[in-house]
Amino acid sequence: MREDAGTWTVAGVILIVKAVLGGWAAVVVLAASRQHHRSFLNATITRRHGGLGLVLVVMTAATIVVAVGLLRRLSWARVAAYILEGVAIVTAVSRLGSSPGLAVLSMALSVAVIALVAVGAPRRLPVSG
Repeated sequence: MREDAGTWTVAGVILIVKAVLGGWAAVVVLAASRQHHRSFLNATITRRHGGLGLVLVVMTAATIVVAVGLLRRLSWARVAAYILEGVAIVTAVSRLGSSPGLAVLSMALSVAVIALVAVGAPRRLPVSG
């Protein structure tokens, strides 16, 4: 089996960037209040969103685990990346009305990760009979 390791490395790095952004968003959403507004990529958050913050923490942790799996070339990481990025795309589609720029950027990064993982996936040699 042959594997293009460079594409999984790039996908892992993209996931790390997404994890940093997700962690930042989680902190902002959890730390905001009516008295202490927080900002994330030009969006001002004026109240705490505990449920959303928890979802962001879980997604960030999952993203870090999958990124490490890709960087270490672990066999389960490919399927996990597809699932994680599928969820990320669905989430981004749900945000198209409120913040289309960030939603499109998120979808583009997710599609890039999916494509890179697919291109770098081990290929099976044809069976000669």
